[in-house]
Amino acid sequence: MKKVTIVVIALLMANLGFSQTSIGLKAGFTSSGLSNLEDSEFAEYKRGTGILVGLIGEFGVNENLSVVAELNLQQKGYKTNTEFEFLGIKTESEAKLIFNGIEVPVLLRFTTGENFKFYGNVGPYLGYAMGGKIKSEVSFAGETESGEGKIKFGDEPGNYMGDDLYFDDSFNRLDLGVYVGAGIQKDLGSGALIVDARFGLSLTDSNNTDEIYPNGKPDGYDPNKFNNFTISVGYMISLGGE
Repeated sequence: MKKVTIVVIALLMANLGFSQTSIGLKAGFTSSGLSNLEDSEFAEYKRGTGILVGLIGEFGVNENLSVVAELNLQQKGYKTNTEFEFLGIKTESEAKLIFNGIEVPVLLRFTTGENFKFYGNVGPYLGYAMGGKIKSEVSFAGETESGEGKIKFGDEPGNYMGDDLYFDDSFNRLDLGVYVGAGIQKDLGSGALIVDARFGLSLTDSNNTDEIYPNGKPDGYDPNKFNNFTISVGYMISLGGE
């Protein structure tokens, strides 16, 4: 992962002979979920929301085609709501899990227009989960209790009673996927304002099946893949080019 980061930073900081080079920053919001979380009689799953911030490099191939490389800090996750009643006592709980990760998309961008431009993006991304946070709220017999902790990777300490949530090697921290989306770009001042919307679909299972099923996956196994929608606003500054 360190090698990937170094390569992307080098791309963002150097003019590699493309016709036009621009760099910029962006920030926005994410909405994400997992593919095989289905509602049941007692549980309901919802998409989680988060934020993203990133560094952008755009390298023009010609007037309409460019390569965009990004280095993003991005959140993905989901929410669960459960409700059941036992012996006349109603119990409700809500939990929100948000994973913090580094993500490196490399996209082909086709642009049309002059001062006000429209573009489309498509390309792969590589992500890596670094940690996260969990928030929970439980209501039992009229009493409500809230908790907040961190998401950590590794084995849970023995007899641990805290609010942190530990994921062991059964969780796949590496995420490879594809983005497709579109946006608009408007010349503003010495640079350009961009508004970008895209949908991302993971191609990797968030479950480490080699760890969970050492003797092979069971028949009918359904991979658990992240999907996410992002919308962001950024500002690009041209560095010139050939």
